[in-house]
Amino acid sequence: MKHLLCDLLGIDAAVGRDPDYIADFLFRVAERIKMKVISGPHIVEMDGGPQDAGVSGFVMIVTSHIGLHTWPDLRQAYFDVLSCRDFEVPMLVSLANDAFSPGQTIVRELQREPLGKVEISTTGAFLPGK
Repeated sequence: MKHLLCDLLGIDAAVGRDPDYIADFLFRVAERIKMKVISGPHIVEMDGGPQDAGVSGFVMIVTSHIGLHTWPDLRQAYFDVLSCRDFEVPMLVSLANDAFSPGQTIVRELQREPLGKVEISTTGAFLPGK
């Protein structure tokens, strides 16, 4: 299971404010990784100061989710994709960079434990699966 996390810094503020553009971006990501959207896009616009104002959106895909949160006044966005199926990280980073024109992109790729391979003890410690 793979989890991609991208911090997009210095984004184009106009696209970060546009809920239709963000919904379209989420669909394009799902299409590029050949995942079926089962719910969404769910888009929420928030008002307020720079720390609050922005647009958040996500789609549920068969194997998990794709999410994006923007703060246009700060020119920042966070983008993530979690999937049980493999996908090409460089292609998605390129898609996000093309869509939001950030000055800098910080990329983290996490490998999650395979489903059914980890169990949790009653103390909350993680134990190897059986």
